Amino acid sequence: MNRRQRQGFAIGTLRNKLERGVRLSPGVIRDLVYFGGKFGFSRGVGLDLFELIRDNNDLIELDPEFLRKLERVLVRRSIVVYRTLPYEQFPSEYSYEEFDHIRHHTTSNFGEMVNIMQNQLGVASSWPLYVDTEGSYSQLVNGSRLALITVFDVDLRMVYLFRVHNMSYDQMQSIRREIVAIDRRIVTFGPEESIGCITSNIQRHPRLSLQAAVDRLRPISKTETMSNWCGPQLRDDQIQYAAMDAIVLHNLNIGTRLDWSFSPPRPRHRDISPIFFDPTPPTVTQIHKVADIRWEMMEAVDWTWDVNIVDILEATNKQLGLATGEKNWEIEVTKQLHILEDVIDEMDNQWKKSRERIVRTIEGLRDVLQQ
Repeated sequence: MNRRQRQGFAIGTLRNKLERGVRLSPGVIRDLVYFGGKFGFSRGVGLDLFELIRDNNDLIELDPEFLRKLERVLVRRSIVVYRTLPYEQFPSEYSYEEFDHIRHHTTSNFGEMVNIMQNQLGVASSWPLYVDTEGSYSQLVNGSRLALITVFDVDLRMVYLFRVHNMSYDQMQSIRREIVAIDRRIVTFGPEESIGCITSNIQRHPRLSLQAAVDRLRPISKTETMSNWCGPQLRDDQIQYAAMDAIVLHNLNIGTRLDWSFSPPRPRHRDISPIFFDPTPPTVTQIHKVADIRWEMMEAVDWTWDVNIVDILEATNKQLGLATGEKNWEIEVTKQLHILEDVIDEMDNQWKKSRERIVRTIEGLRDVLQQ
């Protein structure tokens, strides 16, 4: 992009968002100003841009010191101050509880990306991989605008952020081939044609935004949507923003929020029916393991005199017996596991032996699901 195009992009983007009441983070403002001013700001554009930011600061919430710095860049056209913009630090606004239990890993190394796709992401699972992307402000050297590919693996509780903005054309094609080669369903919100593979689109209507789609399930912030994804380093808010865009696709898929402090993660609504789920039949080992668990689990009944608990344990035992013959057996086993967790919470200390047996049952079922 030349000078006019960069300035036009910066002021056009900000005007479009701010005049519609869309909140943008201070980091996004910095990114757009820095991008737009690479070849300097003309006096008229710089003044218009500063007045636009100043007049909408109730949405952006820039501190007075940084606003003065922008005035020096945009109105006084100080090159010296402009060059300090990339080093500006902003307080983190995001603090999603999911990241107490879900890890994330960011890489821009081509070899590492290929290795992760061939190994960690290639492990069989009934759950799909959830993929989201972020674009660049302008066309990249590889001919695309694809800057970031975010992949969430439910089983691993891991979000991978692949920074592909510096990839060559050949490397980008290789990355696309590796994604195609992954033997798992890929779920996206929208077609996401830039990743170059067949995806399962969970977006119900082409005009429905992700934020609106998940608002009742797990509200998310979109203040980083127009940030620069090609900078030397991603800010923590950018990482959380991109990662959550992939994580909430799982919420959308199962139709409820999750408590990730449990293992497996616990849905707010016990009965779930995923839109996209490709169940794998239980192995002979898993079937035998569940049978052994059921047998041992009923010892807890002999040590419990609470009729209500006995009824729950017998019902759970019966459902576990039926589960391995069902198509979505993993979901049913997970449901019964969470029921047993509730039983543990309700039991008095006097039922020590029963508690210990149920705890071992829960651990055994976790092992079955992880095999």
